[in-house]
Amino acid sequence: MKLNAGQSSELLTISTPLDSEKLDVSKESDLKISTKYWIHCSERVSLYHTDPKTVLNLLVDVYREYFTHNYAENDSVLDLSFESLEGMEYLDVKDYLELQAAKLKDYLPGNSNESNSYRAEESEKTFSSLYEKLQNYIDVELERYGAFVLENGLSANKDTYQSRMQYTNHILETSRKKDMAAHDVRIEAIDNYNAFMTRFVLIPTYDEN
Repeated sequence: MKLNAGQSSELLTISTPLDSEKLDVSKESDLKISTKYWIHCSERVSLYHTDPKTVLNLLVDVYREYFTHNYAENDSVLDLSFESLEGMEYLDVKDYLELQAAKLKDYLPGNSNESNSYRAEESEKTFSSLYEKLQNYIDVELERYGAFVLENGLSANKDTYQSRMQYTNHILETSRKKDMAAHDVRIEAIDNYNAFMTRFVLIPTYDEN
C-alpha cells in the first residue's frame, strides 16, 4: 500500500509553544512569532508499512533542500561542466553558454555588496569587473558566435537545423502578420479622421449661437 503526498500530509501536524497560550490577536502586544515548531507524525502511518521516524527524516531532508535552494547562498553555479556540450547543436551551445554565464552574472552582485573592495591577488579583478566581463561575453562574444553559426549554416544534424530554421521563420512570419494587421488598423483610423472635429474636441469654446 503506497503512501502518496496527500495522505502523508494528513498524517502530519505542526504545533508551536504559543498554541497553549490564549492570545488575543486583536491586541498588538499579543502578536508573537514563534521560533520553535514541533512536527508530529501520526502512528497511523504504520498502516502504510512505514515508520513515523522515517517519514519525519524524509521531511527534514526535503525542508533542508528547499531552505538551501531558496534562502542559502547557492554556489552550485560555480561548478561549471561542459561535458553536455559534446554532440550538442551549435545554436544550442550558444543558448547553454548564455544560460551558464547569466547564472554566474546573477551570482556576483551579492558578493560585491558584501565585499566591494575585494580584488583578486594576481589579476586584480573585482566582482564588478567580472560582472562587466560576463555581460560583454553574453552581448558580444556569444552574439558573434551565433551570427557565425547562422551565416555559415553550421549544424551537427542537417534535418534538425532545417526544422529549427523553419520554425523560426514561422514565428517571424506570424509576428510580421500581426504587425501588418496593427499597421492597417492605424491607417484605417487615420483615413476616418475628420479635421473638422478638432474645433469641437480639442478647443474648449462657448457656442453663443
